[in-house]
Amino acid sequence: MYLSVSRYRAAGFGIDVSDIEDAELRAVLARASSLVDVYCGIPMQPSRHDFRGGAITGEQHEWRLSTDVTAGSRRVYLLHRPIQTVTGFVVKFTNSYQLTVDPANLFVNKLQGWAEVVSLAAVVSGLYPVGLNFGLYTPIAEVDYTYGYEFASIDERLYVVDGNTFQGVRGSWESGAEIKINGTVVESGDVDPDDPMATVDFEIFPTEGEVLFVEPRPATDVVTASYTYTLPDAIAEATGITATHLLGERALAAKGMAGLSSIKVAEVALARTNRGLLGLEQRDVIPADAASLLDPFRFRSVG
Repeated sequence: MYLSVSRYRAAGFGIDVSDIEDAELRAVLARASSLVDVYCGIPMQPSRHDFRGGAITGEQHEWRLSTDVTAGSRRVYLLHRPIQTVTGFVVKFTNSYQLTVDPANLFVNKLQGWAEVVSLAAVVSGLYPVGLNFGLYTPIAEVDYTYGYEFASIDERLYVVDGNTFQGVRGSWESGAEIKINGTVVESGDVDPDDPMATVDFEIFPTEGEVLFVEPRPATDVVTASYTYTLPDAIAEATGITATHLLGERALAAKGMAGLSSIKVAEVALARTNRGLLGLEQRDVIPADAASLLDPFRFRSVG
């Protein structure tokens, strides 16, 4: 899920969720995250894309060779982006004959999502079946790489959820967050800057973007964090908007009003406008305001 239950409850999306159990709310957020993925047309191969980043192993692409008629290409457009690092690049001609290209001999365009061989220095392994009409008609390049966004937040103030828990504006932190109490950097087990006779013990929950202190902190404490987060704000916001939309539909369905497009009582008329692009009903796809946030993240094929 791109948005956790606790973060959705704290975000204030304009709907009362106090009567909804965590398990049900989690299911709604999971569905909203899936709708975000579907709208963006995320790659599903060789593994499902995650807007928080990940690692891909063995992604396969055609490796076109030069002929008398057509020019070959040393560039492959990878499915997941933005690229962080390419860790492996192998061109296979048969099951056993292959060329391994050192990633140092690649030029990687991280934003456009392609990697190109700029040096032909390669390690050859296996034997090519010379004289036989075997081998791949078009060789295959297999690429290993990591992808994802990285954003920095410096000395962001964490706000109190309860006496022990302090929460940041965002979740999906990478490991290694730096925590300060009243401007002093602390690690769990350090002497408490507010009480030299005690230690400050805490645990960081990077997915939630929270710091949980073993002992309650004084209300006057200013707790800050410097961290790197991986989920774009627009993805988290669109997930929350979509979840709110789903919860609104849930409330209407509970009142027997599912699918209702208009209602008129005396002189008062209420209507729902759901028609969107290509005549599809937006409520069956994704809310329009969420779609506007997601449009820059939609995947499009590159041939």
